[in-house]
Amino acid sequence: MSSPLVCADDYGLAPGVDRAIRELAADRRLDAISVMTVFDDFDSEIAPLVAVAGPCRIGLHFTLTDFSPLGPMKKISPNGRLPSMALFLLRAYTRQLDGREIAAELERQFQRLATALGRKPDFIDGHKHVQVLPIVREVVLAHARRHDVPVRMIELPAGVAKNALPQQGKAAMLGRMGRRLAEEAGDQALNRGFLGVRSFSPRESYRALFRRWLAVAPTGSLIMCHPGFPDETLAARDCVTTTRAGEFAYLSSPGYLADRAEYARRQKN
Repeated sequence: MSSPLVCADDYGLAPGVDRAIRELAADRRLDAISVMTVFDDFDSEIAPLVAVAGPCRIGLHFTLTDFSPLGPMKKISPNGRLPSMALFLLRAYTRQLDGREIAAELERQFQRLATALGRKPDFIDGHKHVQVLPIVREVVLAHARRHDVPVRMIELPAGVAKNALPQQGKAAMLGRMGRRLAEEAGDQALNRGFLGVRSFSPRESYRALFRRWLAVAPTGSLIMCHPGFPDETLAARDCVTTTRAGEFAYLSSPGYLADRAEYARRQKN
């Protein structure tokens, strides 16, 4: 891998997000796409992505918070709705989650995507990074090894000064949360080094943020992004709305191609 993977998260979250990601994929602006499978319109939304994705990797964005699971989870989701992220974190770190329920739901979400693709997904990660949490981590790694698919890491790149990064506190916290997964993943790691953590403030220049990530991205790392066109469905499902349009504007611009070309030149020198 000569340059960082640029991975668009949240495909399947809302039609406007899906349309933006498809446009970027069709234009060969992305290296990977992470897909949510828990919504009713999944089948109609995944088909057009498969038609345009080309060499872009398509992985599962394993979802365990906020929405309805694909199947029954009597202990984790007794009312048919998954818990908030805050509650899920508490239950994970106090080891109150049921691993068998999580494994069954992971299999359902994984197989729904595999059926739509006609092959197994290219990787697994987690909505809100749930793949790194206790119990979930163990389930995900076992599943990944059984199906021989890699898992996304969220550790900071080795040797990168925290003050070189946007949102350095948040990035460092996620890196600490992801350390155990990185230690245990071995050959199942999709990437070594994770970037793209931001505040989602619309006042920030996304190009400036992206160039800071590129400046420290080692070979084999991954930069996550969240492009999209805000719409009513997105507003009803997620708090990150307006900044998605700014990310799409940059990722579809000549400046993005120029910045990645400059990164490639630096790597050769």
